[in-house]
Amino acid sequence: LSREHSLNCVDIVGGSSAGQLWPNWTFLPMAYNGRASSVVVGGTPVKRPWGQVVAPGESIPRYEPSQKLDFELEAAVVIGTSNALGSTIAINQAEQHAFGVVLLNDWSTRDIQAWEAQPLGVFVSKGHRTSISPWIVTLDALEPFRIAGPEQSPPPLPYLDQQSLRNFDVHMQASIKPRQASTASVVCRSNLKHLYWSFAQPIA
Repeated sequence: LSREHSLNCVDIVGGSSAGQLWPNWTFLPMAYNGRASSVVVGGTPVKRPWGQVVAPGESIPRYEPSQKLDFELEAAVVIGTSNALGSTIAINQAEQHAFGVVLLNDWSTRDIQAWEAQPLGVFVSKGHRTSISPWIVTLDALEPFRIAGPEQSPPPLPYLDQQSLRNFDVHMQASIKPRQASTASVVCRSNLKHLYWSFAQPIA
């Protein structure tokens, strides 16, 4: 996650933290674990999920289909090497456990998420469908694009302190083509170099 993405999500979901990051954000690398039963290859049709939604001015939720189905332009790490149960992975060895990287969209339902996220987090709003690209790009292939990444302040705790160049300069963009449109429109441009936490830090 980049700082900008996280601030946008806080503003979208709302609540007492609107406009500011959560206190743990600059200390704890946030990542979503894969939900194997709902991971599909990109292009697979997505069914609009049902969940609990609270209408403006109301306090009791309704069970209904999401009206705020959203996407996110993301990348995910595919883990290729395991570790013994209960053992830790050193930060300078973390990338050795990464098989490669895929494009990812964890289809968010913002109206359901707003109810779920206070304070326990996400459940139906993130777990209903995750789309990934049908190819995996190895970290070796990304090596020529390695860069430092944004400054981390305050400094990470020692077990997360990655001394090597930790990010990758890779351009990403997303386009949307409505059913009635003849062409797609680019709606999001970003770069992996903006990731605040590296691929290795959540693994460690």
